[in-house]
Amino acid sequence: MNHPGMNPPALPGKTCLRSILREKTRDDHRRLDHHPLLGPLVRPGLTREHYGRVLLTFSWIYEHVDARLQMALDQFAGELPYYMSDRRRWLHADLDQLGLLSQSQNSPLHAWTVPPITSTAQLIGHLYVVEGSTLGGQVIARLVHEGIGITPESGGRFFHGHGAKTMEHWESLWTLAGTLVSAGDEPPCAQAASQLFAALNDAFCIVARYWQMPADDGRDQGKP
Repeated sequence: MNHPGMNPPALPGKTCLRSILREKTRDDHRRLDHHPLLGPLVRPGLTREHYGRVLLTFSWIYEHVDARLQMALDQFAGELPYYMSDRRRWLHADLDQLGLLSQSQNSPLHAWTVPPITSTAQLIGHLYVVEGSTLGGQVIARLVHEGIGITPESGGRFFHGHGAKTMEHWESLWTLAGTLVSAGDEPPCAQAASQLFAALNDAFCIVARYWQMPADDGRDQGKP
């Protein structure tokens, strides 16, 4: 773990870390993508009701996740020029457009917790998960527009994300990683990313049960 200004040993390439995280979290990522709440986003037959439920779920999740991330950024990144995506503002705008804002107060995730972030390696692992989702969000935004006519202005701001600047923002994460993460920190980065993927999957299962939907995520999920 290193703090800004301590001149850590050089990381063996941003591309190397990126490849390690992608490989180590491949199964975690696939499991989450195929969750019954998320899968319909990329398949024919998506309804506005289901889409609204997905946005509500993300609003409940990011109330916890982004608060934890901002605290960690303040602690470990200090004045470094990195700005976290404004997911909660995007979700607020979408839910308002869809007439669902009042329902965002009914979160079933009060007891759900985000894995702790106690090092720069864990911070980068968590950011890899949440900022990486903006890449897939570009695909989802297009499919949602084709399927149910949602645009960034009519309830699709969250998945639209940074739009044309998505890759630019994504690359800024790796610039941050090059400053904060040292050679040898790749395993804890990957472990933190996997732990967050697992926590997110658990959150989606909790919400699926809340709406009396299937909560099967490929693991042996029991019913409440």
